[in-house]
Amino acid sequence: VGDEVCITGYVLDGLCITQGFFLDAQDTNSLEFPEEHTFHCLIDPPQCVESGYQVLGPKNETTGMHCLGFRFDNTTTVVELAKT
Repeated sequence: VGDEVCITGYVLDGLCITQGFFLDAQDTNSLEFPEEHTFHCLIDPPQCVESGYQVLGPKNETTGMHCLGFRFDNTTTVVELAKT
């Protein structure tokens, strides 16, 4: 496999994945409604940035939850792209 990968999905920080809700929307399940994740929550709080990022996989139609997907090794790239 080459050095480049193309994947499409919602990007979430590790903190919001682990705790099961968004830092700025605590009544929203992060794996059920990843489209509700704000750029503020994604790139501003240090604890979110430091927790790393993942692109979610497709939603499981039975559970209604997205599966975990590709994990980024370099969080700096995610933050820079999100700020553009």
